[in-house]
Amino acid sequence: FKTFGQRVAQVVYQAGIPELPSAVEATTITRDLILKPAEVQPLSPASKVRVSKIDRINLAVPFMVQAPHANWGQPYQDGCEEASVAMVQAFYTDQIFSTPDAADAELKKIFQWENKTFGYNKDTNAAETAEIMSRYYNQPQVLVRYDITADDIRAELRAGRPVIVPAYGKALKNPYFSNGGPVYHMLVIKGFIGDDNFITNDPGT
Repeated sequence: FKTFGQRVAQVVYQAGIPELPSAVEATTITRDLILKPAEVQPLSPASKVRVSKIDRINLAVPFMVQAPHANWGQPYQDGCEEASVAMVQAFYTDQIFSTPDAADAELKKIFQWENKTFGYNKDTNAAETAEIMSRYYNQPQVLVRYDITADDIRAELRAGRPVIVPAYGKALKNPYFSNGGPVYHMLVIKGFIGDDNFITNDPGT
């Protein structure tokens, strides 16, 4: 149960969230949001990244909490990477995890694969998380990038691609976190509104 202070923080946090754009399905992006040459412009003279004039987008990435049955013991305590990958896979395959049991079963399969492949499942880094996507889910077009900017993330989202990011959890403004949040965390960025707000699916919520 949330304390009174947590409930107040949640209300204040939600009051500051701008109205979200309508969610866009992966199939819609493939069909309707293919960028035409006239709709793109160079990000900078030295950059090969090209961005469209779209100033807001909200990809319909299904949400999954990393502890589907609210059991925050291990391995669920550190299951943010697995939940993030499962959400992105569900987006591309037009699936949802309709019950906590279904979500839990999916996470357990990923944990088992990690243990067999890596020898562990806790705190996988960006490259290892990408391997889950490419090898476990057989998604060959997975790119790991470092030293990225907010503009790089927005460019991927404009192209209809969700972005999985590792983060210093204690710097995230998530009112649901207890004890200030985790030191290492991973979540899905699924959209943005202008230059100031990203839309996320945070599995630690």
